[in-house]
Amino acid sequence: MSPSTGSTTGEPPHQSAYRAGYEVGEKVYDTSGKGAAVKEIVGGGCVDRALAAGVPEGARPAWVQGCKDGVSKTPPTPQGS
Repeated sequence: MSPSTGSTTGEPPHQSAYRAGYEVGEKVYDTSGKGAAVKEIVGGGCVDRALAAGVPEGARPAWVQGCKDGVSKTPPTPQGS
């Protein structure tokens, strides 16, 4: 699995991007705690992470939403499912 594009299970690109972003968000929360949610969501950290990971422009919104949901411990809700 690639951090920028997600799995290769044949799911739509936006769903795999969401899932990859969600996993990154969860890891950030697990390593940095609750304060990470504010930094990642309000401070634009998830957007910065998506750009650094090279997420394609079309998949970036789903990836960023996944990251935000993961870091805030919101249950995953893949877009378009």
